[in-house]
Amino acid sequence: MGTILLVCTGNICRSPMAYGFLSQLLRERGVSSIRLESAGTHSWDDSPATPEAVRALQERGIDISDHLAQRLNRSLIEEADLVLGMAGDHRDAATRIVPSAAERTFTLKEFVQLLEPGDDRPEAAPAADPEHRLRAAVEYAAATRADPARRGFTDEDVADPLGLGIEAFRAAAWELGELCQRMANAVFGPAGARSEPQPAAAPQTQTQTQNRTVGARGKGRSSRMNDYAASWQALRATDPEVAGAIAAELHRERSTLRLIASENYASPAVLAALASTMNNKYAEGYPGRRYYGGCEFVDVTETLAIDRAKQVFGAEHANVQPHAGAQANLAVYGAFLTPNDPAQKVLGLALPHGGHLTHGSPVNVSGKWFSFVAYEVDPETELIDMDRVRDLALQERPKMILAGFTAYPRVIDFKGFRDIADEVGAILMVDAAHFIGLVAGGAYPSPVPYADVVTFTTHKTLRGPRGAMILSREEHAKAIDKAVFPMMQGGPLEHCIAAKAVCLKEAMEPEFREYAERTVRTARALAAGLQEEGLRPVSGGTDSHLALIDLRPFDDELTGADVEAVCDEVGIALNKNAIPFDPRPPLRPSGIRVGTPGPSTLGMDEPEMKEVARIMGDVLRRPRDRAVKDRARQAVADLMNRFPAYPG
Repeated sequence: MGTILLVCTGNICRSPMAYGFLSQLLRERGVSSIRLESAGTHSWDDSPATPEAVRALQERGIDISDHLAQRLNRSLIEEADLVLGMAGDHRDAATRIVPSAAERTFTLKEFVQLLEPGDDRPEAAPAADPEHRLRAAVEYAAATRADPARRGFTDEDVADPLGLGIEAFRAAAWELGELCQRMANAVFGPAGARSEPQPAAAPQTQTQTQNRTVGARGKGRSSRMNDYAASWQALRATDPEVAGAIAAELHRERSTLRLIASENYASPAVLAALASTMNNKYAEGYPGRRYYGGCEFVDVTETLAIDRAKQVFGAEHANVQPHAGAQANLAVYGAFLTPNDPAQKVLGLALPHGGHLTHGSPVNVSGKWFSFVAYEVDPETELIDMDRVRDLALQERPKMILAGFTAYPRVIDFKGFRDIADEVGAILMVDAAHFIGLVAGGAYPSPVPYADVVTFTTHKTLRGPRGAMILSREEHAKAIDKAVFPMMQGGPLEHCIAAKAVCLKEAMEPEFREYAERTVRTARALAAGLQEEGLRPVSGGTDSHLALIDLRPFDDELTGADVEAVCDEVGIALNKNAIPFDPRPPLRPSGIRVGTPGPSTLGMDEPEMKEVARIMGDVLRRPRDRAVKDRARQAVADLMNRFPAYPG
């Protein structure tokens, strides 16, 4: 009889759940000669499993309601052939009690990773008894762990869900279920392998055969999948309504001047990666450490994205999995901050002064869960006053300082923020979502040498797919990766990650540097042109891809909502935006935000931006004049014909 001992802290959540999963998996494999035990390093004997643990496993068809806890002791460890802690602390506690058990004591996640298929792992004979297979697996894992040539694991723990609610227990149950499944397969072999012949498939109709694009086998199929599966013709035939909306959006992008600072034109290569069959792949985990098989090719593209991000930005670590900027920011908060702890403060730029919703707005989860203190721009210069930021930091003693913007047109003093963070012992985070493409092209200072962590989106100035990334110093890599998965997200969007790899390759080309420099140049030209028309650029201009425009000197009654609407009528897309110390409400603010990444991608330069400023000035002076708007609409159409989006 072989014995596996599962260990956690209280023996009331993680180890009982693992016990439940392994019990079921052993039954499925007909294994009766392996005994399971579980214990806690700090448990009270006879304590029941938590209600959340019981519920999480009941939802998966497993009953642990009769579980009673026991305290970890020498006898349990000495009798076990394999000791599996749920975290490194549990493994270490077991080896402190019985040092001689070290070679058969692991964390569950460590043990599973050590057993991953390798060229040097001998296959156990199919007829070998379960006890023999268990001992062989333990010997192999111990030898592999002792090999200095093997890479160490940075993530060995199953996160403790205790006190975090049912969703945390469900996440822990999912992770434990996956790990136990992989362990059972590796040690005892898969369950339920079928040997009987399968029934023949029902005959296919001609229509079914024509529409079948994936999984076709044998003779008689009407089409063949080669290297690429997406098909515009198939979409148009299958769903003409969706195809029509997509075609209309392409026409809109070809005919509308895009001045929204957070938008751009992804290349056809990026769009092709997005439409690839990598959309179909589940790949929880990270390259080389997945919870699913069949990840060899998504590992290639994700590794390329990671390596290219580190190369382009000079970063020590990169996580390319965040689905969006909001998730990236929340993952960073989760890595360094404790929710609802008022002592752990974060300094961030106020939303009306150019910050973002995820920088502590009370309507956003960042403001609901974490304690943000806002700094503002100077009322006179409309620039960030670093002396005031320092004074506020010394007063509040924040755990984190956040630099970055969504509507601040000037260069940020990253070194100044670093000095302040060092003075108060704070983590420095930079949200570079808007300007990261300019950094890649050398047209804006890089925050990477100064920040502990940098988050950014990939679809703005970087011209990639909708998504985000996190760069960090190596010392924070483990915390960041665990915060992205499994804390914030499940399966990564591997088709998006492939597209991120493509856009990073494009960012390495000389043309990208020209684009980045042109983006800043055109933003300055547009701001200057609008100033000549009577509008006021906030802070007097811009150093980046965007300009924030105060409408009040032009017309005190005009709102950003009015300008957004009338510009939309003539084919110019921009957005209303609050300005610092704005007396108006957010939906009818005193300003607009304009940006030039889109026009710059199309090749427009300073003369075209001067032309755009004149068009806008004419329309804003006479917003109800049909003839003026007709001329403006035609001028925009001519401009877009000269600089076409997605020509052909």
